[in-house]
Amino acid sequence: PFPCSLLDQCHTHQFPCSLLDQCHTHPFPCSLLDQCHTHQFPCSLLDQCHTHQFPCSLLDRCHTHQFPCSLLDQCHTHQFPCSLLDQCHTHQFPCSLLDQCHTHQFPYQCHTHQFPCSLLDQCHTHQFPCSLLDQCHTHPFPCSLLDQCHTHQFPCSLLDQCHTHQFPCSLLDQCHAHQFPCSLLDQCHTHQFPCSLLDQCHTHQFPCSLLDQCHTHQFPCSLLDQCHTHQFPCSLLDRCHTHQFPCSLLDQCHTHQFPCSLLDQCHTHQFPCSLLDQCHTHQFPCSLLDQCHTHQFPCSLLDQCHAHQFPCSLLDQCHTHPFPCSLLDRCHTHQFPCSLLDRCHTHPFPCSLLDQCHTHQFPCSLLDQCHTHQFPCSLLDRCHTHQFPCSLLDRCHTHQFPCSLLDQCHTHPFPCSLLDQCHTHQFP
Repeated sequence: PFPCSLLDQCHTHQFPCSLLDQCHTHPFPCSLLDQCHTHQFPCSLLDQCHTHQFPCSLLDRCHTHQFPCSLLDQCHTHQFPCSLLDQCHTHQFPCSLLDQCHTHQFPYQCHTHQFPCSLLDQCHTHQFPCSLLDQCHTHPFPCSLLDQCHTHQFPCSLLDQCHTHQFPCSLLDQCHAHQFPCSLLDQCHTHQFPCSLLDQCHTHQFPCSLLDQCHTHQFPCSLLDQCHTHQFPCSLLDRCHTHQFPCSLLDQCHTHQFPCSLLDQCHTHQFPCSLLDQCHTHQFPCSLLDQCHTHQFPCSLLDQCHAHQFPCSLLDQCHTHPFPCSLLDRCHTHQFPCSLLDRCHTHPFPCSLLDQCHTHQFPCSLLDQCHTHQFPCSLLDRCHTHQFPCSLLDRCHTHQFPCSLLDQCHTHPFPCSLLDQCHTHQFP
């Protein structure tokens, strides 16, 4: 009966959401930061529509509608439609590619404006305009919660992206050029030069740590890094193309003769991608947003199909097959434990690193998404139905205590704290 709380994705509506929609056609409007509400028609697939009379176009975020979006909505009240991938707000001109513009005359990310950004905006209370794609630096005060602040005298608060501060970044921070190496999950550090535009920390002398995105550095990236050891810089929005050497594990787009088109994940090249690459050597081009691999038929929209004879059904995650999933497949109900990066469920063994395991006897390892296990999840795990409250950054459900910051709590007797995705609504 109540509107969603802050940062919730549309709850307490009488009808369940349609596939891939985030709560539509419910009788009450969503609260701040909710996606999709009170519009006459359901959103088209993958669109995030708000109170507009027409469905959004593919990959557009609420454009060309007659009414302005609510705060923090993407793209509203501008005279021209946003260009692809732009996030435009109430500005007179369309945003430039990848710019996140707000009420300013030029396409920047909250720059050159006279007033501080509103909550959740990038760039707060700083005296100088941010440079392109910079996330508000050089302000005299530490950023507030959820701000992405840099070069401040104090260590970043949780969820902040800190740079050049005297202390090492906290977990999940993106630290650069600071005296100490970043902790796990940080992106690229201890390099001598600032990152180039849109790059995530390149040209540093040391290899990135796990999960870092390293480019053009002297040593190959570690596991999970994206694209390196190539002679040329990546083109805009491309993830490292046209380099002479194949990427290492988990890199996207390699050794093809032609550069990928915008937003494509490398198609029509002569050689198959290395392990974990997306979309190669299939007879037909992938459909939009599909991640196809060496299968005989093109994938359906949003399916992740691999080497199987039949195309996956919409949004299916490869289930009920008698063999273990191949790498990066999302397998369920199989007899064997998932391989690295697979999302396994209901298997008798604990998940491996980065697996999303369920109903196993042991706690998940770091970065695993565990459910219904006897012990509380470790940091960054998604825990459900466990006896103890979730740890920080865990997604807890049906626990007796309120969620901690950043937890996604459901059906617990207390309301979630800020940034939690809480339910406690009476309807599905």
